[in-house]
Amino acid sequence: MGACSSDDEVATIEFLNTSGTLIEGFGSTVFYNRPLPQGAAVEVEFGGTLNADEFVYELRPSGVYVKVQDDEVYDPGDTLIITMTGITGPARLGGKKTTTLRVKDHDEDVRPGFRIELSWDAGNGSAGNVDMDLFLWREDPPGSDNFVLVASSVQIGNVFEQITMRNGSADFPDGRYGVGYNYFSGTANPLTFKPKFRALKGTINNDSIVARFEGQYTLDNINRWDQTGTYHIAQFFEKSGNNFHSFTPIDIPAAGSRMKGYTFTPFLLRKGE
Repeated sequence: MGACSSDDEVATIEFLNTSGTLIEGFGSTVFYNRPLPQGAAVEVEFGGTLNADEFVYELRPSGVYVKVQDDEVYDPGDTLIITMTGITGPARLGGKKTTTLRVKDHDEDVRPGFRIELSWDAGNGSAGNVDMDLFLWREDPPGSDNFVLVASSVQIGNVFEQITMRNGSADFPDGRYGVGYNYFSGTANPLTFKPKFRALKGTINNDSIVARFEGQYTLDNINRWDQTGTYHIAQFFEKSGNNFHSFTPIDIPAAGSRMKGYTFTPFLLRKGE
């Protein structure tokens, strides 16, 4: 029996696919056609539209692990190109040395148009024993200065309340909106709270995607929404298509945080919806 040639003993390594998709914020492995033999190592270069600080990678025996950072910019159309430029050890490169990956923006799946986020600091960067709630009201009918509740907060951890206005939803037509930041309970005095508005598919004031504000309550502002039929709108803005604009400064009342007599719809006030 004749001896095996050196070509028979060397594994051919190439990408399994020459194209694919990465989802922003999630890690994924771009696989080789076969695992690397022991002692083999691949050298790669990156191209495409992503900057070096927008992704991390790790060379693994099965392929190239890549994670694209989830940012605050809606940027569909990004690509990441990975090219195998060399290989060492008992292996050689095959023909499929390059793969082009479309980077799918994480926000494409959820398709929100606008997000309101509320966090707070009870002191030393801690949430303390504070509970806050976030409410969204819409002027109805337009121009009437009459507001109805259209959404209430969804708690995300201890220091995060969130409301999402989804694109194309009949619940969020163009018009004037009001936001309430309720100091529900706690002992922080003062309490610093930080509303953040984020346009995921659209703009803020035509030229931005994020707007941040800050306010401060005292113990006099504690006002349990489940024990009163009135409320306070702390801040207003307007929606025109996918542009959100005309934000007012936060209004801090001398006492309470839900105390203004617009239309009240208590059957909608269910925390967590």
